[in-house]
Amino acid sequence: MGGLLCLIVCSTAQAKEPIATDRPDFVESSDIVGRGRFQIKTSIAFERDKGTGYSSRVHSTPTLLRWGVSEDWELRLESDSAIRQQITEAGISSRQRGTADVTQGGKWHWRDGDEDSGTPGLAWLVHVNLDSGSTAFRGQGPCPSLRMVAERELPGGWSAGAMPGIYQDRNENELRFTGAILAGVLGKSLTDSLRGFV
Repeated sequence: MGGLLCLIVCSTAQAKEPIATDRPDFVESSDIVGRGRFQIKTSIAFERDKGTGYSSRVHSTPTLLRWGVSEDWELRLESDSAIRQQITEAGISSRQRGTADVTQGGKWHWRDGDEDSGTPGLAWLVHVNLDSGSTAFRGQGPCPSLRMVAERELPGGWSAGAMPGIYQDRNENELRFTGAILAGVLGKSLTDSLRGFV
């Protein structure tokens, strides 16, 4: 799986500090954009899945819109947007194009982190995935999720983050199930403008 990032950021208020774009990463930041600010984050993603007699390639344009409604809350609208998929199975290829479902929700910044005391920054994210995409990529009805984000700055330019959560979804037989989410990241600032992460 690989990706190419193209970032567009807009702000309706004068930023007093650098904008935290929250990307590229697998764990969300506990920060929000701030009251009166609007941010657009978008990218081009490439995924490849290969197995015995099967392969899949997916190109998409993940996009996140963030609007700060207060100093502790932001509203969010997210989607993989345009999707192009090619599946090859038993030597037969098929292609599909369309749009992904839209997810709407919000983030509440619960607590600031403190590097001196080792206290992590914390936030809660509540999202609902709406079955709004093209037929080939549409989900099986509204699917809610709840995630908590904890991130901590470490000495030497290192940082760590964790994102546990739960979600509900439906399978192709319309049976509802509950699943768990757990993601973690370890990052290192290499320069003022370059950062690596695992």
